[in-house]
Amino acid sequence: FINYPVKDFDLTEFMQTTSNNEEKFIYDLVAVSSHTGSLTWGHYIAYARQQINGPWCKFDDHCVTQLSSNQD
Repeated sequence: FINYPVKDFDLTEFMQTTSNNEEKFIYDLVAVSSHTGSLTWGHYIAYARQQINGPWCKFDDHCVTQLSSNQD
């Protein structure tokens, strides 16, 4: 498992910037791709937000399922 913030993930310290640049590199998680199987076969499922701050949905082939709102 990888643990990191889902909202306001600040990557500023890892970006190359000039000393005069005060730009921030802050991101929110909007999608995750999951693969089961091996290198030669398998299946992908995507989890993504509907719009900004919308509900999370599971995209599995032709089936799209909205996840419960308490999974932010």
